[in-house]
Amino acid sequence: MPTFAVTVAAPTTVPGAATQVSAPTSTVPRPESDQLWKEQPMGADILAVTFYTDTSQNRCLRFAVKGRAEPAISACSSSKTATLLAVQGVETDSAGTVFSVIVGRTFSDQITAVSLELADGGNTPAEVTDRGFAVVLPGKRTAIRAIPIDQYGNLVGDKFVFK
Repeated sequence: MPTFAVTVAAPTTVPGAATQVSAPTSTVPRPESDQLWKEQPMGADILAVTFYTDTSQNRCLRFAVKGRAEPAISACSSSKTATLLAVQGVETDSAGTVFSVIVGRTFSDQITAVSLELADGGNTPAEVTDRGFAVVLPGKRTAIRAIPIDQYGNLVGDKFVFK
């Protein structure tokens, strides 16, 4: 995630002239612009997942079905120590088929997969690529937890609980 800083030159003094005072140095990062992380099929339509940073420097993600006027489903993490952020929703494609969409963003390179625990007692794995994951399941399903794991199957950070 790129960050930007603004640097202002130090005050200068010219002999016999008044001292010039510059503005203080600012290292406040600017918000990250939207980064399209992935597009993937969702039935007859295309799902688009975007990563971004909001103006408060919270790391965020959103997903939307391309070509629809409906608002995207999004979430942001205000925790600087979080290892995972996820969001879910139920979408119907243009052919009328219902899908459950679960997308996430990871904040640790150690996370190679996420195990999604579902409310019906089932679970499904999600492979992490480029610090993100997206799962599209047929029908109406609800994830209750996302468990970030490393290449050896160990827990990385805290379990994410969907609200």
